Amino acid sequence: MVNKVIVACLFGISFLSAYAKGKDAQVVEPKIYSQKEFDKKLEDEVKRKLARVTGSKIKEFAESLLDKEKLIERQLLDVKKREQEVLLIEKNLQKKINEFRGQQDRVIGCLDENAKESGKRIDHVVKVISGMKPANAAEVLAVQDSSISVQIISKLDPEKVSKIFNLMDKEISARLQKSYINMKR
Repeated sequence: MVNKVIVACLFGISFLSAYAKGKDAQVVEPKIYSQKEFDKKLEDEVKRKLARVTGSKIKEFAESLLDKEKLIERQLLDVKKREQEVLLIEKNLQKKINEFRGQQDRVIGCLDENAKESGKRIDHVVKVISGMKPANAAEVLAVQDSSISVQIISKLDPEKVSKIFNLMDKEISARLQKSYINMKR
């Protein structure tokens, strides 16, 4: 943008200077340049015209403007490149999040299935123990893991549970009763 303003000013100045000297403007055959060649040629021409027409302070100012414009263009390219990198990283992160959620759902599904199966097995053992005599049930529950025994006891008839506790060793009975009371429901 600054280049266009400077070029317009320079062409105006050169037209006026040519007019003032009485010279006719020369017709130059158009040449085809690449963008890089055009920018370089334009910069050289601007510097040459400024050196001829203006003082050194204006020339330095114009050159600093051109340098700043180049710096801004490089910074804009860097910003665009970083934006693309961020978008790519964001896309990859979203993909990984989706994969993680899928794995999480599968694990939760497995845990739910295991809990259902465990519940079915506990219900089966409850049916078996409820068919036993209280003395036999007391022996079986006394040697079981206390968490399993508490789950079984929680599903038995309270009258049968009281008979089982009465037939158990007092320490085991007390431990199971305490676990039963503190059981998370």
